[in-house]
Order: sequence, then structure tokens, then C-alpha cells
Amino acid sequence: MSPDDLRAAVASGILSEQQAASLGALVTSAISLVALLGWYRIYRLPFTMFLIGVAGLAVVLSISGTLDPSVLDGRQGWRDLFDLRGGSGLAIGTLVFGVLAAAAGLWFDMRDPHRLGRASASAFWLHLLAAPAIVNTLGLTAMSLHGGAQLLAVALTLAVMTVFALIIDRRSFLTAGLGYLAWLIWSLSYQSGQGLEWPVVLILIGGAVTALGAWWIPLRSVLMRALPGFPGKDRLPPYAKGTP
Repeated sequence: MSPDDLRAAVASGILSEQQAASLGALVTSAISLVALLGWYRIYRLPFTMFLIGVAGLAVVLSISGTLDPSVLDGRQGWRDLFDLRGGSGLAIGTLVFGVLAAAAGLWFDMRDPHRLGRASASAFWLHLLAAPAIVNTLGLTAMSLHGGAQLLAVALTLAVMTVFALIIDRRSFLTAGLGYLAWLIWSLSYQSGQGLEWPVVLILIGGAVTALGAWWIPLRSVLMRALPGFPGKDRLPPYAKGTP
């Protein structure tokens, strides 16, 4: 079969050019993911977890059809792709990726609660990917709302991230998430030319980061003592349990 015949068969039959490109990207990213997992199993290099996460995200992007230009049809722009209210496959996919990356990082952390070995270093890179992925979806969904609901949704996102970071004792998770959210807010405000209240929000985020950094240990101790027992609590980093 000549190349022209093959191209005609693909165009009129099984796959369009865009579908073929998405399938090729999916196969490539999946092979890369498997190869990197094999590499990590042999050499145990913590930074490999970052590369594994990037490959996993590429798989998500391929499955969601983001590489297909037609995915933008009927949408106002890339922001709509991350709005959970619109049922976007990319929004759901990146959120699931972030949750799975955070769960994998937590699994490594529980194997090394005192943060002394490679497991903890591997978890660091996973949390560094997980937080922006989660914030990207939840933050853009929150900022697509209007009025008080917008600020309330952003505040709720920050509160949940802060509590989770304190529980697992991962400043990197919170710093990466808040840093990305601050950039996201600034970027969207700059593009729209609106949102005079957002500079105030950015100042509050900066103040929150500073306060949490200064009071991290006592805040985590109070939170962990207040929480009831749950599976894996004794495998998290130790905290001051108070005097009996």
C-alpha cells in the first residue's frame, strides 16, 4: 500500500489525524511511564519520581484529548478546560492525577516518617507535582464563580490544603500549592484588568505562608491532638502530644 493510500484509509476510516496524534502521544507517554518506573525500581533515585509524575500527567493529557484542537470547540478558552462545572475531562483528569500523586507521596512518607531516607525524598517530588495540579483545577473552578461565592471557594480550597499539609507535615505541598495559586490569581487578574480585591488576597496568602512557617510545629501539634485516631496516624511524622 502506498503512503497516499494509507493516509486516505486513516482519514476516511478508523482514525482521524487528530485521533492518531492523541493515540501516538498516549502510547509514547505510557511507554515512558513504564520505563521510568522500571528505572526507579532499579536505581531508587528520588528525582525519578518527578519524571514519573510528569509522564503520568502526559498520559492524563493524552486521554483527556487535550492534544486535539477540537477540544476547545464551544469553549471560551483554556480556563474553561479546568472548570469542573463544565464536565471537562481535563479538569477531572488533572484533579485525579493530583490526588493520586499526593496519595503516592503520602505512601512514601509513611515508610519514612522521620524523613531520613530516599522514600521521603521521593515523596517530596510527588507532592511538588500534586499541589499545583489540585490547585489548578480547584482554583480555576473557584475563580469562575462570582461575588462572595468566588472568595468563599478560594478560601475553602486554601483551608483544605493547609489542613492536609499540616497533617502530613509537608511544607513543600503547601508552598507549591499556595505559590501556584498566587501566580494563578495574579495572571487572571492581569488578563481581565479587573479584581482590585485580588492584591489584598495575594497579601493575605503571603501573610498566611509567613505565619504558618513561623508557627508550623505548634499548629500541627494542636491539630493532630484534636483529630481522632485514624488509620495511619501513628505512621505520620511525630508531633508533640502534650503532657499526660
